[in-house]
Amino acid sequence: RRVPLRERIARFLSASRVEGDFVVRGDHFDVSAGGRSRVLENPFLILRLFDLARSGQGTIEAALLDDIREHGERLPADAFCTAEIGATFVNILSGPWTARTLAARHRAHLLEKLIPAMARVRGLKPFTLSHLFPIDEHGLLAVAKAEALSQDQGIIGTAYRAIPRKAVVHLALLLHDLGKGQDDDHSAVGKRIAEEMAARLGFDESDRQILVFL
Repeated sequence: RRVPLRERIARFLSASRVEGDFVVRGDHFDVSAGGRSRVLENPFLILRLFDLARSGQGTIEAALLDDIREHGERLPADAFCTAEIGATFVNILSGPWTARTLAARHRAHLLEKLIPAMARVRGLKPFTLSHLFPIDEHGLLAVAKAEALSQDQGIIGTAYRAIPRKAVVHLALLLHDLGKGQDDDHSAVGKRIAEEMAARLGFDESDRQILVFL
């Protein structure tokens, strides 16, 4: 693809170190040459990179995303089951720019490391007239639509902006159809997935109940 002018200019800008091995050029986030292998082998640092790009409203360099996907697929799923990683994931889910960050992680095949059910529905198109997109894209688009409500000047926008724990709502939207394509009713399967995710992310009882209900 043709590289946008803004990106070409950014590549010539001097890089500034933002945290540890992470550097930023313009609005593009990257990893220093000396720290590349260290980051790619550390699940927490990989997730932290996505969170930094989200909070800085930037994008991760395409070549680095390719490397993350290649190395991330070799990392064991249980390496992503730590309290530190869970807290960073909740931070991403809290927004802003949640949907964009989740989509980037999904393209890098990392979202399924934290939500194993995402792997089974990747590209899965249900045989229903109500679904125009595969289930994984449907969930990501649902989160994007919710985030767009922050700009809505009506009563729905007011209600969305007043939600104190947006991470719970965004996660519920991402999970809500992951139970489809199985023998059991998808809402029953979804309930089990929600229970597992609440436990994995250390939700308190109130947040757990809300997530399961949604």
